[in-house]
Amino acid sequence: MTKLPRNILPQIPSDKMEEFLEFVKNNEVSVKHGRAPIIKLKPIQSHINREKVEKIKKNAKTQKLSPILVSKEGFVIDGHHRWVAQRELEEETMDVILINATLKDVISLCYLFDGVQFKGLHENKLGV
Repeated sequence: MTKLPRNILPQIPSDKMEEFLEFVKNNEVSVKHGRAPIIKLKPIQSHINREKVEKIKKNAKTQKLSPILVSKEGFVIDGHHRWVAQRELEEETMDVILINATLKDVISLCYLFDGVQFKGLHENKLGV
């Protein structure tokens, strides 16, 4: 699969996550919280901000990381920096929110959600 630039991938802010999950369920797609083997997850973002990864790794020692969003095929939708950090910390599993839909369908749902954001590589928010 071709990797995609960060600025076109949806980002769901942590304070909007519960609202997003309700939106997904209201669209008749099931959601499951759990843990998944890191090596089974498939990133789709082409660029990673190393400063952000290092900050996450440092914070992971004292704070629980938010789960990442994944499609039913295991594609990472939102949470690539957390995925990289956990992989580099040699964790075997990580918290995920599994959206029971294909990558294409999950991204479509994200685009329809009012609270979605798009960010550049260095965290600058982009217009929708």
